[in-house]
Amino acid sequence: MISYTYVRAYPRRADALTFLDIWSSPPLVMNGHCMFKIQEYISFRDLNTFKVGGSARFLADVASIKELAKAVSFAKERKLPIFVLGEGSNILVSDEGFFGFVVKMNIKGKRFNFVPNGARATVSPGENWDDFVEEAVQKNLYGIENLSGIPGSVGAAVAQNIGAYGTEVKETIESVTVFDTDSMEEKTLSLSDCQFGYRSSYFKSEAGKNLIVTSVTFALWKKGGVDIEYQDLKKFFREKNTPSLYTVRQAVLEIRKNKLPDLSQVGTAGSFFKNLVVTNKKYKTLRKKIPNLPGFSLESGEIKIPLAWIIDNLLHLKGVSKENVAVYDKQAIVLVNLHNASAKEIYNYAKKIQKQLKDVVGVSPEFEVCFVGEF
Repeated sequence: MISYTYVRAYPRRADALTFLDIWSSPPLVMNGHCMFKIQEYISFRDLNTFKVGGSARFLADVASIKELAKAVSFAKERKLPIFVLGEGSNILVSDEGFFGFVVKMNIKGKRFNFVPNGARATVSPGENWDDFVEEAVQKNLYGIENLSGIPGSVGAAVAQNIGAYGTEVKETIESVTVFDTDSMEEKTLSLSDCQFGYRSSYFKSEAGKNLIVTSVTFALWKKGGVDIEYQDLKKFFREKNTPSLYTVRQAVLEIRKNKLPDLSQVGTAGSFFKNLVVTNKKYKTLRKKIPNLPGFSLESGEIKIPLAWIIDNLLHLKGVSKENVAVYDKQAIVLVNLHNASAKEIYNYAKKIQKQLKDVVGVSPEFEVCFVGEF
């Protein structure tokens, strides 16, 4: 049996630190029962990599399915919206915070079941993504090495269908187990059920908003070639011997380090915008206007246009700041919190860039970052 209690932190100001803001002890064990705390008015600033945002009305650090069920029941009883939080590496939280229930996903566990050609790895959503990649590489398992260094949790990685250097996480997913907040039961979805797309999935859709990822099964393989066809990797390994699984991971980590901000030093959520994906016809039309516009063919027949190239070469915004926000000087698709930016400052600059892109190419890019709260 699991019981819960909730306590309120005073004062309620979003920037006020209390003992609850830094609470990180394991669930209390009392009389043989596990009790987890539902906290109230908890600052988001230390819970996301942008280092901005107001408070969560309620928050629970959930470490098991039973605790998750209790947290969901608490929210449903009070008709509160639920937001599932991993490591906060792809979100922008409103300055007013989130007037709902934040489920801080901390369900952990990894299991590798080896088969003749590889292994099925079943991983809990609260596991750190790059820790999982590192362990897979150490076990000489191929499939996710190009996704090294991406910050965040496994659950968020799947919901986002993360991708980098020619690889998307969907390519190794066999099934996803979820908790249905409507039926209050777990069920398993096949790869096709997940409806993965470019930085999207069924879990990010309106129809899938009632599903919370509770474990993911990956199919990894023992033998196979590494993929270094992506331009950055091809350049890195030019005139070198055929790379190993380990050296590809190290190369990806080094490339990312040179192109992206250090999260321990700079507030950011990585890529703020999605790359443009247009029809072949639209791309040809754009090439008449912008002859040197780069584009890459996708399996769907559509063309992916690197948005960073447009922001840098057409808008000339790389390194340009506005108030306390800047376009990162090494990667134009990334926005950074220079000092003590507000969420509103970041949002307004992003919207301004979005409008400029619409004016230049006639296509409005989607945001890759998820917005939490009202903007």
